[in-house]
Amino acid sequence: MGITGLASLVEKAPNTLSEDISWPQLSAPQVAAIQAVVDGNAFVHFVARQSKWLPAGGHRALSAAVQRWFLELTAAGLAPVFVFDGPLPKWKFAERITRDTEKIHRATTVISEVVGSRLASGGVGQAATLLPPLAVSASIDTLRGVGAKVLVAEGEADQAVVLLARQGSCVLSLDSDFLIHDIDGQSGSGIEGCYIPFDTIHISKDPTGRCLRARAYRRARVANFLGISPSLMPALAALVGCDAVGAAERDMVSRLDPDFARATGRHDRIKIVAKALRSYNGIGDPFRAIENMLDAVPDKRLASEQRVALLNTLHFAVSQYARYDTPATLAPLDTQHQFIRALMVNGQYSHKLVEVAQARLFWCSPYLEDTARASAWDLSRNIRSWVYAIVAWSTCASKNSRNGYLAGEAETGVPFEGLQTLPLGPIPWEEYLRGKLVVTEYLRRGGRLAAEHVHPKTVAEIQDGLDAASVALNASVEPFRMHPENFHNLPNDLRETLYLHILQANTPAMRALPISMMPLAGCARSMILECAKREQKLANYELMAWLASAVKSVLEDSSESERRLDNNGISVTGRWAATRLSVHRIAQIEAMLFSALLLAQSLLHPRLQDGDFSMDHWKCLDGPEFHRCMELTKGGASMQRLMSIEEGGDANGAAKIRMFEMVRDAVVEGLEGDIETVIEYGGVSPGTVMKRRKEKKSKGKGSQSPKRTVAALSKSSNMFEFLSSGCSF
Repeated sequence: MGITGLASLVEKAPNTLSEDISWPQLSAPQVAAIQAVVDGNAFVHFVARQSKWLPAGGHRALSAAVQRWFLELTAAGLAPVFVFDGPLPKWKFAERITRDTEKIHRATTVISEVVGSRLASGGVGQAATLLPPLAVSASIDTLRGVGAKVLVAEGEADQAVVLLARQGSCVLSLDSDFLIHDIDGQSGSGIEGCYIPFDTIHISKDPTGRCLRARAYRRARVANFLGISPSLMPALAALVGCDAVGAAERDMVSRLDPDFARATGRHDRIKIVAKALRSYNGIGDPFRAIENMLDAVPDKRLASEQRVALLNTLHFAVSQYARYDTPATLAPLDTQHQFIRALMVNGQYSHKLVEVAQARLFWCSPYLEDTARASAWDLSRNIRSWVYAIVAWSTCASKNSRNGYLAGEAETGVPFEGLQTLPLGPIPWEEYLRGKLVVTEYLRRGGRLAAEHVHPKTVAEIQDGLDAASVALNASVEPFRMHPENFHNLPNDLRETLYLHILQANTPAMRALPISMMPLAGCARSMILECAKREQKLANYELMAWLASAVKSVLEDSSESERRLDNNGISVTGRWAATRLSVHRIAQIEAMLFSALLLAQSLLHPRLQDGDFSMDHWKCLDGPEFHRCMELTKGGASMQRLMSIEEGGDANGAAKIRMFEMVRDAVVEGLEGDIETVIEYGGVSPGTVMKRRKEKKSKGKGSQSPKRTVAALSKSSNMFEFLSSGCSF
């Protein structure tokens, strides 16, 4: 994420280093006249921090903030294109491991600050840097929903951002790399070719109305401030330290010049390196400048083999800034046969699925969870093992495709080229058939990052799933037989049913649910069964809190959701304390829903075409509401209060309760014995004694404490008595 210390050095420099710019915001829509390329991932992190977005699962708040910022930019006449990172390049794996390890330590600190705090009072700054897995998906869905242009790069976003900017755009990001890149391109005036840090953008009011103000930087001005030629900025980045230069190579760079080793801080190092580069201003070529600098170093300071290794590393680092090849992301794609590739570029097929095919890797990046418990990603591994098998299947081309997913056509006669249209190396399908395909998952184990090998589901298990899905559909035709070239020929109804089968939710009650409730209900069933397998049954009050908060969230329209949030995206409906358990549960739920979304994308689930089904995987997750409901369910609150139904109720409130019952019944059908009974019922009539049994939660089997009796509550006011009439747990 940039050059060590450069952003803060530039920020503290004289104001003449930057340009103050402003765009008046008009009430009427403006004609977009200013092209702006937005670093999508940096944008999401910025918005999360600005909105004080704390609890994992606060995706409605994040979505609302993303939409507000998009509207602010367009109201000022900007035409933003959002470019997101794609599959991680192999050379960045080591850096990702380092950053994910840092996130584990950060999560340990943040959870201690969060527990017991009242979420409505604001957020903890560090929590916004621990974006949960659905955050980027929710942001992309939101941007696509408001008509924004969205691109996902086929690698890191930087190259695509720079290429677009060089065509006459400014860059919005939070990455000092854009002080190094030559983004001026065809222009040298106006704000085209400028880098605008997000944290310099603010909205001000003056006598003429609202105005969007920011500070813009140009590479030439920064280079002039440092006293070097602009063309040598890539050499500065390599020598000071950037993502492409590891710790060992940085140590070797310190031996190139005695002054380098004497640098007392990040800013001092930048100034010393810049001073050394001034003698190469006449060369202008950053590669030759690096070579000449290394040639001047005595052998006693740097051995020959070290010199060669360092030169290769620094050359590679410079090349990340000095060469601009056209990324395939920006080239026209034939959606008829480069189908999955086109979906990825459009943000409809996760780059994490491509990483599985390309590198046999899955990054279970740490986020806000209780690090004293097992990783939040654990419970959803079974889903991902199905995903890995389906991804392998989709790397085979089809000789004759039924490409109805995009075109709405039957037999197209156009060969369907799956993921193999991307650079894959060995085709995963071939490894899969030989039983050699293994995906390495990087996830938290205790306080460290561990690499674990995960085997995909076998061909036999996939075929069993297809057979079960066919039976559920009462198919009169012969069951679909899996073979290398027919992935894209799967009928759409079979894809939908296979999705439910893999979530262990292929029941008539599940299939009768509205589509918007299927991700929620399917993941709830999966989570119940996965918890039971580990002898850590999900408590009934936890399940009720999840379902109640989720159903309420799905049924709310955007105006209802907005009324529950202040301008910073913080709940105004009450002050609810998070516990270690509630924070960890919402993290587990998020990983489950994200894995289910990957499953839907890998299957090319037909419901994803309109975008709503993708949103259904995160709209049902409301962190603040979940924490609120967890407090209420443990206290035996009324159903009306749990669902925020006003006294006396209304037709809308009754509809919410009916939907809750429908979802609850579909979730618990046949699983009553797999749910931990913390609240016991002696009956459902008024005056019945409700017994509450608290069990100590632990990493293994919990030890029971003696039952205690709680005062009786009437059937009409107590949600547990209401629920007990429909299920036995």
